[in-house]
Amino acid sequence: MTTITYCKGLPTPADELNPIGFSELEMFLTSLSDIFYQATVETVKHLLNKEIKFNQASWNSHIQEKYGISKRYFELT
Repeated sequence: MTTITYCKGLPTPADELNPIGFSELEMFLTSLSDIFYQATVETVKHLLNKEIKFNQASWNSHIQEKYGISKRYFELT
């Protein structure tokens, strides 16, 4: 599973923050984390379903198409 870690080293200038106090990068990471969470939950449910034989290649393609996630960022290992 992929983990995104973001550390804020220096204070962001006030003119670069949105009304809720996030920078553009922080907003991007916040929205992206929900997509990764949904894709992970769907994958776990699929893996727990014993009736379906798991095919990693077709599953990676499904996740890429549904969530727009590159294989580089979401691949089961």
